[in-house]
Amino acid sequence: MMRHESTSVNPIFSLLAVLNRSGKKEPSRRRNRGSLRGFGWSLGAIVAGAVCGFLLFQIPQKTTEVQTGPLGDLAGVTSVGVDPVNRVYLGGSFGVKVLTPDWRILRSWSTPETITALDGDPDGNVYVAYLTKVEKFDREGKSLLTWGKGGCDGDPFAYVSGIDVLDGNVFVADAGSRVVFHFTTDGKYLNEIGDKERGPDGLGLVLPTPFLDCSAVGTTVYINNPGKTRVETYDLDGKILGFWGKGGGKINEFPGCCNPTNIAILRNGKTVVSQKGDPCVKVYSSDGEFEATFGRGVFPEACKGIDLADDDAGRIYAVDKISGCVRVFEVTNK
Repeated sequence: MMRHESTSVNPIFSLLAVLNRSGKKEPSRRRNRGSLRGFGWSLGAIVAGAVCGFLLFQIPQKTTEVQTGPLGDLAGVTSVGVDPVNRVYLGGSFGVKVLTPDWRILRSWSTPETITALDGDPDGNVYVAYLTKVEKFDREGKSLLTWGKGGCDGDPFAYVSGIDVLDGNVFVADAGSRVVFHFTTDGKYLNEIGDKERGPDGLGLVLPTPFLDCSAVGTTVYINNPGKTRVETYDLDGKILGFWGKGGGKINEFPGCCNPTNIAILRNGKTVVSQKGDPCVKVYSSDGEFEATFGRGVFPEACKGIDLADDDAGRIYAVDKISGCVRVFEVTNK
């Protein structure tokens, strides 16, 4: 178990809005129940449209209304990203949609292939992953360059399932190659993270299903290792720093053969992951202590690969590929 210092918070989780196929925010209301004792979290929920009763524990809180604006059709949405200035990026079979922090659409453009993951940098450049390549666009949607696993002139990736951009670095999670590739923002290859040569009893990434994701904070890269039902941390040179997580049926554990599927690190240092089988989102402290879960009964049972992102306002964005929407949960301090 890794040990880090973390900021103590007592947030409230709620389903703030559903960015859906029609592009309209579904009406919402909140109901009151109790609190989740023992984990230092309080949970709340907005009942969105026909979605209701998805949390076992709720507390009173004021509804926050947010205007989503005309987002257009989100059928085929696969991925979400939020850049350091809180622009929101949605990707899928429709291409790219860029939104303001209050979800008003800034611009959109089509892409030659379905997007599997995306992220943005402070300048508004968008890094789009397809199954076998990455394409970089400027803020207006002009393509700047495309690259594969060896850089701009390298071979194609095998199965890209995640991407993260931080401080001039681009991390590409290639589930097919069982490794995270590390590049500059100009597509220059730097190194690999996650030793794909080692078996299930040693280090290395084990992927029975093609769900590999990554999230970088400072000089630390967080990677899910679903075949080992855990989260691992590495430095920028690819050296493993630690890991935490356990498979099992308890609420703090990861069920099945291969969870978690996706990962994001909140601005307060906490780790958010999603899982399949019993699709939901879970929150852990920076050293892997379970704190909360939400979304049970909201995501369809067949929902897999729930992509995650967060913003400075404490919102967590979770992609529901089956319903064709992005579910937005709010984190507020009590």
